[in-house]
Amino acid sequence: MTNVKFYQSFPYDEKEICRYLKADVNDGAIRRLINDCIEEANDGFTYGVCYSIFDIAYENGVLNLGFCKTDSKDLQKNLKNCTKIILFCATVGINIDRLIVKYGQISPSKALVFQAIGAERIEKLADA
Repeated sequence: MTNVKFYQSFPYDEKEICRYLKADVNDGAIRRLINDCIEEANDGFTYGVCYSIFDIAYENGVLNLGFCKTDSKDLQKNLKNCTKIILFCATVGINIDRLIVKYGQISPSKALVFQAIGAERIEKLADA
């Protein structure tokens, strides 16, 4: 069974956005640019997660995850004592991608900030 869950917005982590930008969190110009971009993007996020839970089975050296089979030794090692796996995908919506494309043409620095904001948003959602 597939489950879908939606979330409300999360507080922004400007330090994390700066980390994605490889920028100094104490740089006032960068902080102003980040805040301007957050203000522009803020209403365009839709936080959604879709996930399913699958039983794990081991069959003749093959790992059966319910949705696929693999003979990956690394994956078998990482899932060694597990009996279930959760497969999930997360989205913050398409609007951030539209802003990245738009500003990629007219303001590459803003496009880069929107990319960092999008990365921070999806990480916050995945953590939730």
